[in-house]
Amino acid sequence: MGNLQDRIEEMRNRTTAWLHSMMLKEKGYGIFTNSDYNKELQLGDMYFPATYNAGHGMKLLGEYENITDKEKDSIASFLNGFQRTDGVFRMKGMKEEDLTYPDFEYDDFHQTNYAMGLLDSLDRECAEPFRFMKKYDSRRKLDSWLRRRDMRAPWTEGNFVVNLASFYIRMMEKGNKSEQRRYKKLLDRLLLWHEVMQDPETGYWIEKGFDDPVSGMAGASHNFHIYFYLNRPVPRYKKIIDHSLSILNDGVSSACLDIDVVDVLCNFYKYRYRQDDIRNYLEKKLKDLLDYQNEDGGFSDTDKGIRYFDGWSVYREPQGMSNCFATWFRCAAIAMIDCTLHPENSEKWHFRKGIGMGYFNKDYMKEGFSEEMLNTSPKVKHIKAWIPKTAGKKEMKLNDDSGQSKEEIRAVLLEKMNEADLSEFKEEKIFAFRVKDEDGYFALAVSSDGVEAVPYSDDSAHVLLTISIGNLMKIAQGKMQPVFAYGTKKLKISGDITLALKLQNLI
Repeated sequence: MGNLQDRIEEMRNRTTAWLHSMMLKEKGYGIFTNSDYNKELQLGDMYFPATYNAGHGMKLLGEYENITDKEKDSIASFLNGFQRTDGVFRMKGMKEEDLTYPDFEYDDFHQTNYAMGLLDSLDRECAEPFRFMKKYDSRRKLDSWLRRRDMRAPWTEGNFVVNLASFYIRMMEKGNKSEQRRYKKLLDRLLLWHEVMQDPETGYWIEKGFDDPVSGMAGASHNFHIYFYLNRPVPRYKKIIDHSLSILNDGVSSACLDIDVVDVLCNFYKYRYRQDDIRNYLEKKLKDLLDYQNEDGGFSDTDKGIRYFDGWSVYREPQGMSNCFATWFRCAAIAMIDCTLHPENSEKWHFRKGIGMGYFNKDYMKEGFSEEMLNTSPKVKHIKAWIPKTAGKKEMKLNDDSGQSKEEIRAVLLEKMNEADLSEFKEEKIFAFRVKDEDGYFALAVSSDGVEAVPYSDDSAHVLLTISIGNLMKIAQGKMQPVFAYGTKKLKISGDITLALKLQNLI
């Protein structure tokens, strides 16, 4: 333990030094750029997410515990400079045609949650009231919004839900008496939706027949924050723990996926089910995360490929380099593990106050857990009010007018992938593709020795990607981002999503 604690302390010191190196002191205290790459590029819009990501990291590490009011005001003034009159925080240069999601709602929710969260940590207020909440301020509006949740993409939808819940909590705690009552009822309604719509087989919020369990976990990890904040136990916790222990346990994955599974297991550890297995998992993940720290003291998201700013296609930088987002997320994952395995160290870590990524309630289930605390499945008369509009939709139609055959797109992928760095594929992995409605399957075997076409088989494929030939060709030509295709339902992933993440580095 001592050696591991020394390594955690060393990580903290090196991470703190790297974060300080990203600070743009000429712009004021606490204003950051997101990486060495953007130090050269100097894209000013990226200073906004860099500042809230780095700020949350600095807060976590204790660097903001003793700063002056003037320094806090400097950070708050910068963040509030990105708030619109409707209360939404948004990068000023974002245009709708550059989004990787259908509209601004996803990015507005994300940026507003993170900026609001850092202001809360600094005991500072948002400059404008949240006028945008009028879109979500009644039971009818909430039910309509919930019907639009497409649980075929639970990772995306989990982010939507936790962000809206964070705004409800803010209005409930900071609004006038009328607003406090209204938003308390809406938060209760949102929690009831969770109780009713939770999948009994997995414990996640997914559409029936969903076959991407890692995305199911990643989405649910956000939904769980409502339970953690309200200090309520999550039903079907055994299924959730069993599944979480079975995934992402080989080295590191992306910064998002790693913190998601760590978040789940650290909180569910309190239920006293399979605690030894959870400890073993977390101990290994902790060592892997510590090993992953870059020489400069920061952390990267993944090793290879291009990183796009979440929801915005304009900014892209090489993966593998330290950036503020990944550094905060990976540091937060380490902090959660440290607090769980070594509670005596909890005071060293200063998590954000409100729900959203990086939130961790150290006192969750502090008084203990018992089965009697779990609610039985509630009987709700008007469950139809929440059935997603996507429910019952037919399978994705793949025939398009690209004029190309599956053999032609396979040849394009073979050529492109054989030119990529394949060194990380020590063991052969089978990527299967479905690109047409009829007889549209093919498979590629990828190893460090090269890529070759192999016969398609349901049993042999590690991951199946369903996408039209035209859209797959756009990805191969760099005209469409994989994250955009996935976020807009043009791409469906079944099987090992971590492999799918690696595929984008090859094409």
